[in-house]
Amino acid sequence: MELNAFYRRTLSVLPDQADWNYRLGMLLYERAPQPSRALYFDTIIYFSRINKEVFMDFESYNELKSSLTWDINLSGSPEQIQWKSPSVMPVTFYLPGIDQTIRLSQPIYMPRKDAVYYLAKAESLLDDIAVKGDINGKIGNVFVWAGSNKQAFPYYVKSVELVPANANTRMHLVDVSKAIYKNRAGLAQLNYLYDSAQINFTHRMLYSEWNILAAQFEKANEALREVDQIYPYAVVEKNNLLGRLHFLANKPAQAIAFYKLYRDLKPDDAGTLYTLAKLSALTGNKSAAWKWLQAALEKGFNYGFVLNADAVWLTYRKTAQWTALLQKFPMRKYKEPRAF
Repeated sequence: MELNAFYRRTLSVLPDQADWNYRLGMLLYERAPQPSRALYFDTIIYFSRINKEVFMDFESYNELKSSLTWDINLSGSPEQIQWKSPSVMPVTFYLPGIDQTIRLSQPIYMPRKDAVYYLAKAESLLDDIAVKGDINGKIGNVFVWAGSNKQAFPYYVKSVELVPANANTRMHLVDVSKAIYKNRAGLAQLNYLYDSAQINFTHRMLYSEWNILAAQFEKANEALREVDQIYPYAVVEKNNLLGRLHFLANKPAQAIAFYKLYRDLKPDDAGTLYTLAKLSALTGNKSAAWKWLQAALEKGFNYGFVLNADAVWLTYRKTAQWTALLQKFPMRKYKEPRAF
């Protein structure tokens, strides 16, 4: 705490010194991953009513609490932090060397928000490309810890642009891209990591999945073939991805073989059973289609809108067997949307 106060006093005199901004930013950065001192404080919260992410501090808390309904337990709230702050006269010290009187520093309440501020200030004052890239990556990390992948994304992008060889930052960029559904941006990073042999196992599976969605079936198949060479254990998800690959490549018979392997390892997965039913119908195997469809319904597949809209069941829906099956397994009910 005293070092934090010292850096802030120094910056009050030398506000545009990159080194001191960087020192304070790094001090706060080291504390940023730790839990907040109070519930939802120094944290980014999305408020649907105003469609905005807010980095909660004392000012924003006091501003928003009067206009928004909080469905949270406010014990340990920022309001209570203020109330618990020392009310006695602070201890002061006279430093003859600089002829200043200082007081005992207060606790560090907002290491995340302040870390972003001072690191960003330092980055704007520096010229070293490598250091600027590292700082942007660190700011991205702070935003993730604070709860916003969306706000972390541009900092990771800038960090990669400045220091392309940093595989760690690229992996962080992939993770936030996945979280905010920027699959195209994430796949570009995965292509780089895969081509440079810097990809880990988890991201290899994601690389395969996104290539399947992008209809890059050969790339996905190559990456999945390599899984067996680098990972000595059975990978359940691999069969699911291979099934999806052949399904989207319009090869239903091959897809069935992989989905059956996946089903053997996860027999209660209703979605897989429904996929097997659909694929069987596509291959013209009606008896298998009915069998897998009933199995899917028994395991909880109750999406009536899917069954009523999926074109593969067009002729099936006209039969008495279809009507009897759906009467036996009630479909999920949805609430009517509220009028605003």
